[in-house]
Amino acid sequence: MLNDRDSKERRRVQRMQLKSTAYATFHWNRTPVMGIVLDISPEGLSFKYLPLENNEPAEEADTQEEFKVDLFTQDKKIFISGLSCKLVYNILHPRKYRMSQLQMNRGALQFLDLDPEQGEKLLEALKENGFLK
Repeated sequence: MLNDRDSKERRRVQRMQLKSTAYATFHWNRTPVMGIVLDISPEGLSFKYLPLENNEPAEEADTQEEFKVDLFTQDKKIFISGLSCKLVYNILHPRKYRMSQLQMNRGALQFLDLDPEQGEKLLEALKENGFLK
């Protein structure tokens, strides 16, 4: 159970939702993952995804492992490849409908050491979505 201290926002930068649906793809535990981006900031993103057998949420999830993620939208307005990141958390995503048998996971990624081109593309995408002036 969360106490007041645990439920407070710990992010330094507030995240926002993008105007169009964005996807994040990467390999985690040697399994390809494609998730729908829920919110994003210059420092990271959260996403939901349908878990496969070997990437169920785990309390001991390796949050130190660094990997690459691709970020894109279906309308091709955003495509950023090879963003370095690490997993911040991986939990069960609350079900929207009680009767649904489909259980999604929710994860969060923190961006690490973006190269100048990636940083520029990310900031431009955020500006286009009203995040930065």
